[in-house]
Amino acid sequence: MDQAILLKLIEKCQEILDYYSKHYQQTKISTVLLVGLTGSGKSTIFNFLSGANFQFNAKSYLEIINKSDNYSKINEGMISITKAPNYFFNKQNNHLIIDFPGFQDTNGDFDQLLFDLLFNKIVTTGSIKLIYIQKNPEAHLLNRGTDLQQFLKQLKNPKISLLLNSYLDDLPDEELIQSIKQNLTEVNLQNSIDKILVLRKAKKSSLNQIFNDNSRKHLWSQIEQVKENKIEPQQLNQSEKISFQIQNLLLTIMNEYLVLLNENFDQKYKNLFEKDAEDILKNMQELLDFVKNGNKKTPYKWYLNFIAICEKMANNLSIKNQIIDGSKNFIKIFQYFEQFSHLISGYNQLDYVNSIAKYKLKMFEELFNSRKEALKKSQIDYNIMKLYQQQLDNNETIEKLQKEKFELHKEIEKMKIEKYEQQIKINQLKEELKYKQSLK
Repeated sequence: MDQAILLKLIEKCQEILDYYSKHYQQTKISTVLLVGLTGSGKSTIFNFLSGANFQFNAKSYLEIINKSDNYSKINEGMISITKAPNYFFNKQNNHLIIDFPGFQDTNGDFDQLLFDLLFNKIVTTGSIKLIYIQKNPEAHLLNRGTDLQQFLKQLKNPKISLLLNSYLDDLPDEELIQSIKQNLTEVNLQNSIDKILVLRKAKKSSLNQIFNDNSRKHLWSQIEQVKENKIEPQQLNQSEKISFQIQNLLLTIMNEYLVLLNENFDQKYKNLFEKDAEDILKNMQELLDFVKNGNKKTPYKWYLNFIAICEKMANNLSIKNQIIDGSKNFIKIFQYFEQFSHLISGYNQLDYVNSIAKYKLKMFEELFNSRKEALKKSQIDYNIMKLYQQQLDNNETIEKLQKEKFELHKEIEKMKIEKYEQQIKINQLKEELKYKQSLK
């Protein structure tokens, strides 16, 4: 599955989980899960309960009049377009309804596993009202309830309610319900169905009778009467696909990081400042030690530590790359699945990932060791050159001082000569003055 699509699905599922957890703990809400196959009309019922009003379009399909982003999308046909669960909280009766994508769909195994995890999480938190939507235009259970039977097999000792949608015949609701109960008894499902609800097929002539405020209130009152039951889901089928997907994403990002660090370090190591080089070598040793000893952590914590060290190295190498952004998205995905680790087969097996990391790092370590020696030699050469330069600078300083001393000595000698000559002149002047005075 495309990572961007997966991330959107996860964000929606987490939004529902957070909303459910908050309100369940604070107000002890009644939770209603609407499930059913694609084409059962489940999303239409969800939208109707959420406040949607309908009309028929030119193709004679139902469409919502009072459109809202809060409603589930309705498809014109049998292909499910409910790509993510949706929810609505009815404040008047303290009921939270959740519209799940069609169960037993075959349009994407991985996204269905994602919804199964959400379903398991909610039903194991507390008692719920689970309503299976069955498109049933006739007065008997279609195909002897084969799809319903398949769904119930996913649960342990289930107790759910059944909503018969799109009934077309003329039997009153009670007679229809009795007929369906008889069918359920014939296939040994009578003990699994707690309550049966009916929503008739809307035709152009009966649209306003089927979908109006009074019928909405009536359907809600029927749901309010549904008993809450504790649901025990069976073990998820093929949940190892999630482990495999996470493992592949983890290995891809890990490999991209190591290749990126390898290439950049090989290109830049000669021009690194001493501190940066020391930091990178320190991070490398930290990474090696972590891979050797870090498999005692949970997969999520292992990855966080691995990426944290890699990002420190990338920062020291001044690397800016989309891998870092991709890694942040993967962390969101990984964090979501971490809360379901006990439900996912093979989730905690890190041996394979760890062995790949060790293999990749072995080659990386050889490069680092060779570059480490080169850096040490380069550092020694640098220090020698630095000392030599200092010596040259010292020699120049000494030479300059000696030259200045010599010039100063010359200046002093010159001043001595000038002083001597001045003294001679002074003496001569004195003699002349003395001679002139004697003549007087």
